[in-house]
Amino acid sequence: MRDSAWGNGIPVHSRWPLIAERTGVNPNRYTISIEHAKPSADNSDPLTPAQLRASVSLVRWLLAALPELGLAGDHLVERRDSGSLRDIVIGHCDIDSVTRAHCPGTWDWDGYLELLVADQPGGSA
Repeated sequence: MRDSAWGNGIPVHSRWPLIAERTGVNPNRYTISIEHAKPSADNSDPLTPAQLRASVSLVRWLLAALPELGLAGDHLVERRDSGSLRDIVIGHCDIDSVTRAHCPGTWDWDGYLELLVADQPGGSA
């Protein structure tokens, strides 16, 4: 995670509160970007089931590998239930609402967060 891509750019009208706390700091220094390849240029295609499974597995691994986030097991469910999980798992549109307003496109955030907490203590089955 130390040698990462610089895919998030400089924020333009960010909707992510944590950027306000780090004014003037490039978000590529404290974010991890996950790209999902889709055939359409406008991001209108949904992920394939295999892409979705791989994405959920990767995010779960990242959250477990970063204990400083406090998102192991039931803490993940607590964050989902309080709505604050979206403060940690965000879209490019949350960093830059101007040039990346449609990224990730037709993304189902509620469904994605449910998959993240599925099979976790206190999560759905």
